[in-house]
Order: sequence, then structure tokens, then C-alpha cells
Amino acid sequence: MKMLFTDPSVVPCDLLKGMLAGQGITAMIKNERGAASAGVGEPVPFMVTPAFAWPEVWVADEDYEEAAALMRALKEDSVSGSQPWKCPACGEEVDAELSACWNCNQAKEP
Repeated sequence: MKMLFTDPSVVPCDLLKGMLAGQGITAMIKNERGAASAGVGEPVPFMVTPAFAWPEVWVADEDYEEAAALMRALKEDSVSGSQPWKCPACGEEVDAELSACWNCNQAKEP
């Protein structure tokens, strides 16, 4: 197994694991409770979680390249600067990453 990703918070790790599962890649999170076990964590802004306690996403050796490519594509999409869109039903401005309007739940038009 190879480590693909690590972060002080388990949330991005869990999101990545779910995205990989959606693509048929099995991943596991190690140190899921690492920061909590070390007695520190992100809820206190000025405290830094020791890197040895950060949650890690691991994938099988044979899935590593595909998983790394998916992760790079995800990062590129989030950095690409997608523009907000206007809801056709209520006219609200909606963040680019949302697929439905936060105000009226109207689906984004293709």
C-alpha cells in the first residue's frame, strides 16, 4: 500500500476516500483519530497538529497512479476558478461547485 494524501483534518481525507470509492478505487484512512489521540487538533486555531498524527489516505500499490491522477484532476478543477452561476428559477448567485441552488434547490442547467 502507498500513502496518497495527508491532512491535519480527517474531513478532506474522508472526502477523497469517498471520491476514490466512486471511481472503484478502495482506499483506507490511517490515523483517523490521530490528532485527537495526540491531544491536539484543529478546533484550536493556534495549535498545530503534529504531522505524525495527521490522518492519511492509503491505496493499493496497483491503484496508486490512477488515484494520484484523479486527485490531481480534482485539485485542478478546484483551482480552475470556475465562475458562480445564476439560478434560472430564483435568480440567486450560486457557488460554482454546487450542482443545485442553495436557495430553491433548482438543479444547475448543463
